[in-house]
This record gives sequence, structure tokens and C-alpha cells, in this order.
Amino acid sequence: AAGVAACAARRYDAVLMDLRMPGVDGIEAGRRIRAAAAGAAEAAPRLVGLSAEVRAEERDRAMGAGFA
Repeated sequence: AAGVAACAARRYDAVLMDLRMPGVDGIEAGRRIRAAAAGAAEAAPRLVGLSAEVRAEERDRAMGAGFA
């Protein structure tokens, strides 16, 4: 949730985010960041997700949420 709020308050070129966090997980946070920047693609930061998860399904979920 703090990352979403920070991205709403100012522009970042990139956001490095753990995909497994308490409260709002990284994938949901990424979706919220992308949704807030909808219509202004140049304002959306590049999302880079980190995870110990190795399943293809988890990678696909992250990519679907806009992570690089």
C-alpha cells in the first residue's frame, strides 16, 4: 500500500517490488499503480518484481499485472 501511495504522490522511472508482501501483495500493488497511470503510459513506472516463487503461473500473474 505504501508503494502505491508513493507512486501516486510523485513520478518514478522504476519500482522494485517484492511480490509477496503483507496487506497488499506486490502484484495487486502493481495493478493499482498501472491503473492510476492509465491513459498516461509515459507516467507509468517500469515495474520490476522480485520473488522466490519459481512457478510459471506466478510469473504470468506478474507479467499480466504489468511487471517487466
